Amino acid sequence: MSEEKRGLCMNIRYLKNVLRKTRKMDDTIQLSLNSAKWESPGQARESQEQRCYRVKRELFQSWLNRDQFLKECISIAEEEIHKDTPSLKSSTFSPEEPLVSERLDPYAKTQEIRTSPPEEVRMALQSEQAVENIIRGQTWETLKNACPGMFGNWEADYSKNIFQ
Repeated sequence: MSEEKRGLCMNIRYLKNVLRKTRKMDDTIQLSLNSAKWESPGQARESQEQRCYRVKRELFQSWLNRDQFLKECISIAEEEIHKDTPSLKSSTFSPEEPLVSERLDPYAKTQEIRTSPPEEVRMALQSEQAVENIIRGQTWETLKNACPGMFGNWEADYSKNIFQ
């Protein structure tokens, strides 16, 4: 894995920006489904069924690309966590050195939790995976409403299509 990719995956702002840009298909699915209405007069008009299957293919490709990106970055974060584990143990503060003054937070000693930057990245990526499932569910509902009776459960359809 390139050092450039490693650096980019460890940057939470970059990760969120990439995911936001790659979710464009999900954000504009209704527009994609309605696109046949706005085609040029010289173009052959695709049927509703053709349009639904085309949008589904494009959607699944977008999801697959995001899945691969997330998996690569999670793998990089995991490697960084395992690399940093010995040094993190030696650099953790003792309970006698709370991060927050006990006058401001009397529970600071007992609640002190340390996360390393790679752990923060991993947590952000796990959060993004949860967001993915929510977005996919909403996008799939839009697709199913526009293409009644054509599609079932998105998880089953997606896993069947990515392994073909």
